[in-house]
Amino acid sequence: MLVALRDELYGGSWDLMREDLKSRVKGKPHVYEIAFRLADRIEVDLGRIRRLQGLETRHKLNLSQLIRTGGR
Repeated sequence: MLVALRDELYGGSWDLMREDLKSRVKGKPHVYEIAFRLADRIEVDLGRIRRLQGLETRHKLNLSQLIRTGGR
């Protein structure tokens, strides 16, 4: 879900997504108001983003391409 949101809402940028979520936590203006996002989940999502971004970097891949192709 985070990969899909990254691609759809943040143009494929983990950095933009992470900064937007951090702004939310601090009560600053943020880009998107997504109803199902709760503040207590943001820290968890930030950790997931770090892990997913690390995976993409280590393996030189784009997870959204794997999702579209079914992992092939």
